[in-house]
Amino acid sequence: MPSFRISPIEETFPLDETDAAYGLEPNSTHVRIRQATQAANERIESLYNLIERKYNEKEPGMVYTQQRFSIAALYRTEAFETIISCDIEDEGGKLLFGEETRKSEEKFREAWGKLPDLVVREIIKCVHKVNVSWAPEGEVL
Repeated sequence: MPSFRISPIEETFPLDETDAAYGLEPNSTHVRIRQATQAANERIESLYNLIERKYNEKEPGMVYTQQRFSIAALYRTEAFETIISCDIEDEGGKLLFGEETRKSEEKFREAWGKLPDLVVREIIKCVHKVNVSWAPEGEVL
């Protein structure tokens, strides 16, 4: 009987837009992304699940609905769940997403917060290339 070995897809991407924006040689900066696990997918889905409904007793039939959602938090969580490695360094020359950072969501949040928007968006495009179900409809991969 054939067996199935669990091994997520992994892919390395050059960050060409980042390299161009910072005057680096093409193919200088890379990010390695892995396919999300079911646990990661469930965690991402949980970011969408808080919906609050309020009924107004003074106005029958009136319902107030509120949902909290942050696209920035979604992107950070997607990156935390899937980045294996990235050779971007902090101001001190230390890898921004070293092993210690990737193990702690708090440290990851701090490191992720140091990135310029252009870099975040390029990394997220890479995340979505490996995890297509996370990509917004119409996103050019």
